[in-house]
Formats: sequence, C-alpha cells, structure tokens
Amino acid sequence: MGSLGNTMGMTKADKVVKEHRMVVEAESALLKSISKERINFLKTDTTQPKGPKLNKSAKELAHFGTLDQEVFSLPKDGRDTADGPLERVSSLKRHRKSRHDQAFEKYQHERESIGQQMQEAVSAEALAFKQRLMENDSDIEVEFSALADDRLVVLEEHGVQRVWDEVQSQSPIRLAWIDGLADSLAHIETDRQTLMRDSVAELIATLNEVSAMSVGEVERLMEAETMSLNLEVVENKRTGAELIRRLQRAEVEAERARRKRWEDSMERWRKLRTLGAMQAFQQLLLSEEFASPPPRAQLMSSLLEQQEVAHSKVLQHIEMIDSLLPPNAVLGTDAMTDWLDVARSDADRWDEMRQAGIAHLWENEHELHQKALDHFTGLQADVKRYAGYSEEEAAQMLEEEAMVMVRDRQNQAESTLKSLAEFMEKLSATWRSQWGTLGDFLLQLSKLHDDHKARVTSLHQAAVADVKESRTQHDVDDKECEDAYNQATVLLKQSGGQKELEENLSKTMDCLDAIQEGYRKFHTRTTQIVEKNPVTMKENGETYQRDLCELLGLKPNLPDIVVEEENPPPPEPEPEVRPTSKAEKWRRTHVACAGWLSDGAGQLRSGSNKGKDKKKKKDEPPPPPPEPEPEPEPEEEPLLLSTDLGDSQGPMPNSPLPNTLPTPRVPLP
Repeated sequence: MGSLGNTMGMTKADKVVKEHRMVVEAESALLKSISKERINFLKTDTTQPKGPKLNKSAKELAHFGTLDQEVFSLPKDGRDTADGPLERVSSLKRHRKSRHDQAFEKYQHERESIGQQMQEAVSAEALAFKQRLMENDSDIEVEFSALADDRLVVLEEHGVQRVWDEVQSQSPIRLAWIDGLADSLAHIETDRQTLMRDSVAELIATLNEVSAMSVGEVERLMEAETMSLNLEVVENKRTGAELIRRLQRAEVEAERARRKRWEDSMERWRKLRTLGAMQAFQQLLLSEEFASPPPRAQLMSSLLEQQEVAHSKVLQHIEMIDSLLPPNAVLGTDAMTDWLDVARSDADRWDEMRQAGIAHLWENEHELHQKALDHFTGLQADVKRYAGYSEEEAAQMLEEEAMVMVRDRQNQAESTLKSLAEFMEKLSATWRSQWGTLGDFLLQLSKLHDDHKARVTSLHQAAVADVKESRTQHDVDDKECEDAYNQATVLLKQSGGQKELEENLSKTMDCLDAIQEGYRKFHTRTTQIVEKNPVTMKENGETYQRDLCELLGLKPNLPDIVVEEENPPPPEPEPEVRPTSKAEKWRRTHVACAGWLSDGAGQLRSGSNKGKDKKKKKDEPPPPPPEPEPEPEPEEEPLLLSTDLGDSQGPMPNSPLPNTLPTPRVPLP
C-alpha cells in the first residue's frame, strides 16, 4: 500500500490528476447544461410546396406543415441524429467509459495470468520436489528391501548396520531439498509482487489518463486492489511457511520411523537367524540326506532286485507245473516231491539274503542318527550366538523344534525298517505256505487223475478183452458150422436122387441157419459189450468229474445221484435186441445165398423128374428174391466212440460172409 502511495505522488501522477480534474470540470458543466429543459423544433422544409397554396409564409409552413412532410422529417430511429455539441460530449463520455472498462479488464486479465503463472511455477516446484522425494523414498525402500525376511535371514550383522548407514545419509539431503523448496516459493512470490506492482501502476496511469472516474474513486479502487494483493501475498507466505513446517516435521517423523523400522529389522534379524538356523536344521533332516539317504536307497534297491529275482524264480517254478500236468506229463508223488524240495531251497536262500539286507539297513540308520545329533550340537551353538531369545526360550525352542524332529525321524526310520522286515518275512512265509498248499493240491489232483486213468484203462481193457473173447468163441463155433456147411455142400452136389437131394439140401440149409444164428449171437454179444462200455465210461467220467469238482470247490454240471430204494420194483423185461442195419443186410445176403442154392438144387432135379419137381415147388414156398437195399440218406452223425477190433480177429476162410465184422459205432453220452 505504501509503495502504491509513493507511486501516486510522482510528478507524472500530478499531471495526470490535473488533466483529470479539467475533464471532470468540463464534464460537470456539460452535465449541468444537459440537465436544462430542451425545446424541440420541427425541421424547416425549404423546398417549394406542391399545391395551389404557393404564397404561404415560412412561419405557417414551419408550424403548420403538411402531415406527410412532418412524418418524413422525423428521424429514422426516433432520435435526433443531428450532430451537435451534446452528441459529441456523450460520445466522449462513452469512449472514456469504454477505455476505462478495457483498462480494468486488461488489469484483471493480467492479474489472473500472473496468478496462473505463479500457480504453475509453484506446482512445478512442488512436483519436482515431490518427484525427488519419491525417488529418494524408492532408494530408501531399495535399501530397506535388503531387510526383508527372505533376505534378512542371510545377512550378517555388519550387513544390517550398513543398511542403516545408507538410510541415515539421506536425511541431510532431504532437509536441503525442503530448504530449497522454501527459497523457490519465496522467489516466486517476489516475482509475482513485482509483476503486480507494475500492472497496478500501469492501471492507475491508464485510469487517470482516461478520466472516466474521479480521482477519489480511482484512489479508492486502487486502495481496494492494493489491499487484496497484499492479503494474497500474506496468505501465500503463510501457506508456504506452513508447508515448509509440515514438510520438516514429516521428515523428522520419517527419520524416527526409519530408525524404528531398522531397529525392528535388527531385532527381527536376530530372531530370523535363530529361526532360520532351526529351519535349516529341519530342512536338513527333511532333505534327501536324512529322509531318503542314497546309501539306504541303494541298499533297498539291491534288496528289491534280490526280491524280484526270488519272485521271478517263484513264478518260473510255478510255471513248471504246466509241464508236470497232463497231458504234458504224468503226475506222480516223486515229481511233486522234487518240485517242493526245489521251492523250499529257493525260499531258504531268499531268507538268508533278506536277513542280510535288513541288517545292513539297520547299520546305516545308526550312522544317520549319530550324524543328526552332531548337527543338533552345532545348532545349539548358533542359537546362543544370535541371542535372539532368552536362554529358557531358546532351550524350549531347541527341544520343540529341533530335537523332536530328530526323535521323530529316528522313530519313523525304525518303524519303516521294522515294517519292511515284517512285510518281507510275512511275504516269505506266504510263499512257503503257497508252495506247500499248491504242492498238496497237485498231489491230490495227481492221485485223482491217476486213479481215473487207471479205471478208464481197466474198463477199456476189460471191454476189449470181452470183445476178443466173444470173437474167439465165435470163430470156434463158426468154424464148426462152416465145416458142417462145406460137408453138406459136397453131399448136396453128390446127391443122386430127389430124396437124397432134399435131405442134403435140408442139412445145408440147417448149416446155413446155424452159421447165421452164430453170427447173430456174436453180433448181439458184441453189441452189448460195445454199448455197455460207453455207459460204464460215462459213469466213471461222472464220478471223476464229481470228485474233481469237489477238490476244486465247484459244483458239477451233472444231475444229482438218485438213491436206490431198499425194495425197488422189478425191472421191466428188456426188449429183444433187433439187428442193426448191417446185420439185416447180412441176413438178406444169407437168404439170397440159400435161394440160390435152392434154385441150383431144383435145376438138378428137373432133369430126372420134372413134373414131380413142379408139384413139389407148388407145395413149398419159393425163397424170397433178394430185395434191393435202399440207399441210406446222409445224416449228421454225432460224436462217436469207436472200438476197433480188426487187429484182434483173423480171416474166416471158406465163408461167404465178410471175414471181418464192422466196427460198432455208438454215440457218446
């Protein structure tokens, strides 16, 4: 304010005030003259009137002009546009007012511009200061990042102290930045005051030159502006001082916080190193060196390989059973005993290797336990050196966090080895038991199979022997019949008369009947033997199947055995055994042969007594002619059991019948 007053007291200001007073006095006189009552006059029309009245006076024309002339003489905008002294005064006043407003508006614009420039400068300084603090904070955080838990635990004590030295060295630098910010704000405010002083002086000169306001009004206006500017200066200085005070206080508090943070980190370092040592000890116990040591893994791998070899031998020995079972071989007590002896020998060798491997594992475990105790002694020394906890707390932590793991590892290892030994011992016992059980089962199976085979062989041999015996007896009987037939045939050929011929023919036919009856009986006996053999074999097979299923624990797929009653009803008579198709064919052949012989005898008799022979032929029935045998239709034959008897029978000489019997074929049940 004082500076502005001094500016107004200058010589130039006096001149401006004098001019302003002259303008004001002229304006006052002008306003006084304008305030008087005005007299309006119509505009005089000097043109010649058009009309009959050409001699009217000017006074009449002036006051009593025609209506249209008066209307046309009015100004277009309703105002008097005639240039005169008053119009120039009003225009001058408006011009001064316009210049006054423009000058004040320019001043306001400059004031706002200067304020905006000041704000931008202050913002730039504050932003630069903030950026430096942020970068410095980042550098400090980088230093403190070395005190993070994962990195702090690997530092030594001198490394933690070095972090604080680096952080503390930043405090003087940060305080210097705060002082520099205060100087920058003061310099910006000084520049603003200078610019505003020049702007106010220019405004006062312009307003005095324009003289749109009185000197008093200008002075009051400038006084208000000066007061407002001084208030802004004071407020800016107060705000800057408060900002610097807060920054310095915040820096002091930040310094204390950093110190506290570092002290906490140092305390945490002591505890973390203690806990880290314990964790390292725990990780050591959980590492491969103690949890799964290579020597133990190697011993177990070797023991596992030996077990696999022993198991492969077990499998190979079991696979040998296939070669001992039918039809590859015949089961026997000696073979099965040898098989069991080899199995027991393999089991004994495996037990020796198993016990030796378990003993080596126990030796390795004792060495590991002693090594763990040595590491625990080193851990106790480290905990005492770090001194992160009291002696009681350290002892309790060592017991709960370290020694417990030593005991747990030992107990777990011992439990594992005991379980391994028990498992392998149980497995060995299981192998022995399975071998013994399998051997007993095979012995029973072998005995059952041998008994069944012996019964089948016995039944088969008995059937073959019966067939051979029947054939032998038939050959003897048939030879007698054949000899008789041959003799009868010779006598028949030598017959000399009708009566002798008839007698010889009758004997011949009797011989043929005897031969045929012998063959029929032989066929009946052989058929009965052959048909009975499958039934007997079936019953024996069912018995073997029931015994085998009982041994295997299965239910046989056979009908239940019917228990015979104490007093069963008498059996029904068996139907007569009818000859098979082959036997019927043989019978027809015999009949045809007999008819042929009869025809031959008739031809012999026709030479001597033809009529008598014809009469006898009428009385005797003629032999039936041979009937053509129908072709059998092809049918699917079931699975048959054949008994070949061709090797046990020889040729039958001098017989019209085949020298071998057909092989009977009966279906299997």
